[in-house]
Amino acid sequence: MKPDSTLAELPVAAPTKLVASIVAKQGCYHGNVTTDVQFSWIIRPVDETSCNGFDFNAGELRRADLKPFGDYPFAVAMANQVPHRKTVLFVWRRHRKHEGAVIYGATLTDMKGNILDRRVRGYTRFGRATVRYLEHAAGLKIAASPASGQAGPH
Repeated sequence: MKPDSTLAELPVAAPTKLVASIVAKQGCYHGNVTTDVQFSWIIRPVDETSCNGFDFNAGELRRADLKPFGDYPFAVAMANQVPHRKTVLFVWRRHRKHEGAVIYGATLTDMKGNILDRRVRGYTRFGRATVRYLEHAAGLKIAASPASGQAGPH
């Protein structure tokens, strides 16, 4: 899992006035959130089997957490790289009236907001800038590598 390292080098500026105005009105947050530009959810580990006093089979709670991401298979694939960790999965998108959703990309973080992986749809400079801007607005960061202690993706 390696986030696109070029994103860390981009200046954090709003790529469009529309995205900036949506973020200013609705914000971006870490956790279970749905706004016009963000859909994110806490994804439980496959071995977590208890919820609200009820017991479930291994993987059932995780499948339930990932079900709303069915339209975003690339995001589900990111989450499935770390099945034994509790994570937060983000899909960055915007809805257009007559065209449906415009998907900018997805980000996977640990529970502290450290970026574990990211995918940018279309790999355009605009897409990278938009994802980086939204990650910054949500307070996400590239984690320090545990081995080196230097900033950088895992």
